Amino acid sequence: MTPLPSPDSQREVDYVATRVRRKYWAFPPLLCWLLFPLLSGAIAAVIASNQDFPISAWAGLPIAFWVGVAAALAGLLLGGFLARRVPAWNRARSQRIAADATTEFRTRFQALKKGFEGVNADVGQFRKAVNAKQYQSYVERAKVTTRLRDFAKADDLDLFFDSVPITISELMESVQALILEVESDPKAVTAYEPDLFDRIEYLGRRATAGNVVDCYQAVHDLEPLLDGLQRRRTPFNLGTAVKRLKNQVQEYRDQILSDRHREAVWMDLKAQDEVERHHDAMERAAKAQAEAAEALAEAAEAHAEAAQKQAASVEEQNEILRKQLAAQRANAVGTAANALYTRKLAKLEQSKMDRETSDD
Repeated sequence: MTPLPSPDSQREVDYVATRVRRKYWAFPPLLCWLLFPLLSGAIAAVIASNQDFPISAWAGLPIAFWVGVAAALAGLLLGGFLARRVPAWNRARSQRIAADATTEFRTRFQALKKGFEGVNADVGQFRKAVNAKQYQSYVERAKVTTRLRDFAKADDLDLFFDSVPITISELMESVQALILEVESDPKAVTAYEPDLFDRIEYLGRRATAGNVVDCYQAVHDLEPLLDGLQRRRTPFNLGTAVKRLKNQVQEYRDQILSDRHREAVWMDLKAQDEVERHHDAMERAAKAQAEAAEALAEAAEAHAEAAQKQAASVEEQNEILRKQLAAQRANAVGTAANALYTRKLAKLEQSKMDRETSDD
């Protein structure tokens, strides 16, 4: 097996450079000179302004100002210390991104290489099946043609190579040669219909024996199989082989129909088949109509149930509204009665007070 060639080293350099440009950004050392003095001075000044110091301000300036100045000087020293180390930190970060990109590039190539080895092994299995005439394995093994075509169109292939490597092109050519070899083998049709030749041989024996019924049934079964094989195009186009088989079936059919009496029996069998097919079609149509009617009935029943539930829900809502209205009316009556009773009680109290006043 010819291995997949290694990509050009410049490809790796370009890939790493692209990744570094996308992910790397340099931290400017000037920020250390500006950021630390300003922040430390401002924070110290704010803290000092909220403290009560036992000493008074010097030269008319508040203590918080001098504390901020001292903190800014300390921040300036710290910023200078860090600024001298920023370039080394930037270089280390750039180198780390470049190392990660290199590892990613090589990992992707190893995955592509492993995938090519798998496809190559599948092609080897397909070649063994063709050489050994293992017809049952043809269709399954030939799926490697699709995998190889997808592999040749993979995005990673464009990443590592300017064009499809010769190794892959040669492998695709060898697979195409295997496909042509299979298509040129008449017995390759047994990959789809294993007993096809036995069926045709049986038809020939029945035609020689002059058995019209068996010949008619054999032809009736073979015609759809051959038509289906002729319509197939992937992974094998077996049209030529199928055409020869159809001609052979036609020869046996003509042989059995060379006698007028056998032809009459054949036409009777064909007429019976047509009647049966018509009857089956009518039954299928009737069954479909019955299923459609049943579906409509079920839909109507479901609709009726939904309408009934909706009506019951409306009735329940109306009952709740009636109860709420009755409760509101009872509450209003109670409120009115309470007010009347209160007025009467007030009148009684007033009349009682008036009588007591008149008695005095």
